Amino acid sequence: MNVDELTSAFFSARDDAERRAVALELADHCRDHAEPVVYFGQNTSEGDWIASAYSYTDPDDRPERYRLARRAAAWCCSNGEQIRYRGTWLDEGAWLALAYRSCDDDTGARELALRLADLCLGGAVSYRVGGSWLNAGDWLARAYEHAQGGEATRIAGRIADWCDANGCAVQLWGIWHDAAWWRNASR
Repeated sequence: MNVDELTSAFFSARDDAERRAVALELADHCRDHAEPVVYFGQNTSEGDWIASAYSYTDPDDRPERYRLARRAAAWCCSNGEQIRYRGTWLDEGAWLALAYRSCDDDTGARELALRLADLCLGGAVSYRVGGSWLNAGDWLARAYEHAQGGEATRIAGRIADWCDANGCAVQLWGIWHDAAWWRNASR
């Protein structure tokens, strides 16, 4: 279908699954042609269409929501922009936090938590997941939960350094631990 047929199909879709599928085709069109699609007089980017597809994805379809949130985060990172989703502008980290909520494997969860910690350390204050705002220390603790062996040791060392630098403790499994505890865990 050409772009006019796709936008028409999106507008007249019979259900969420059909609308989601067309939104993904429109996102692919924007990516492949390196240009936005005009929809109701507004330029809509690949990121806009990914967010649209995400919004029409069943909340119980965790693998698809994970995939789309990762794609949206990658788009934000590549383009240095945010994507509007349900009235709020989301940056790379906000999309990664949404991906974290849908992630079902330790490796992916650890990778996402470490990236979110790095984003927090790089200037973002915190990112929200599950109703809580998590800062760099919190995200590092989430990464620690999903780590093993040497990786867990390295992450514990980073948390100890973060606690020292910020004069605070970080919560793990409902218990607050200070820098000394984390330093011990890093041995």
